[in-house]
Amino acid sequence: MGRIIKIMGIVILVAIVAGLAGIYFLDDYDAYVVKSDSMKPTFKSGDMVVIGSPGSYFTKDIAPGEIITFERNNNLVTHRIISAEGDKIYTKGDNQEEPDPWAVSRFFDVKGSYMFHIPYIGLVSNFIKTKTGWFLCVILPAACLLGFIIKDIVKEVRQHSIYS
Repeated sequence: MGRIIKIMGIVILVAIVAGLAGIYFLDDYDAYVVKSDSMKPTFKSGDMVVIGSPGSYFTKDIAPGEIITFERNNNLVTHRIISAEGDKIYTKGDNQEEPDPWAVSRFFDVKGSYMFHIPYIGLVSNFIKTKTGWFLCVILPAACLLGFIIKDIVKEVRQHSIYS
């Protein structure tokens, strides 16, 4: 029973990594780490938001009530649409009292429509960017993998030298 759970866990982990890799490499989709709590409780700082091109297969069209990611002063903002008039879109964070004091251009500012979010994964992403995180999550596993490979090579060399 424990072996089945372990295999299922590995399959789920591989599916998640493959899905995120697909999002990363497909032009119509992207993922961003949320940096503020302006959309709480929908998602919060440290969550990862996945967006797609508006109106694509997995996303909805731009309309009031939908969530979009847009560029504002070289920063990305993910807020809910409260109204749209032609090219102009008006937004508001779910955790904000007042609407945003600016209008967003449908054609120039919008980067994508909200698809889903993954809680806390942005915290892991931010941790990996630190020296300690890089060591623990990249260097140490790579060194262990290299050690296992060298161990197998030495084992093969010893077996062939015994039978030679």
